[in-house]
Amino acid sequence: MNRLTRLILVPVLLVTAVSSLSASARADRAFTTPVAAASTSVSDPVQDGWAGGVGAIACGFGIRFWPVFGWNLGYNALMTISCMLMILDAMS
Repeated sequence: MNRLTRLILVPVLLVTAVSSLSASARADRAFTTPVAAASTSVSDPVQDGWAGGVGAIACGFGIRFWPVFGWNLGYNALMTISCMLMILDAMS
């Protein structure tokens, strides 16, 4: 393992280890807002559309089988459109 790899790998592993600790283990002050007051403004979840699910499946298949089809223009266009459909449905 060369020096550059160690220089990158060690901080990444440290950040991973610190982020795996629970929030109460890292908390150094009490929260000023009560939990019950903060959770009263939460609304019901909205059901996602089916188009995003179809886009996610098509995008996943497109990425998975990209080495088979290579730089085919139609294939890349369909993969790009399906990935954009997934992203746009998730944002709405």
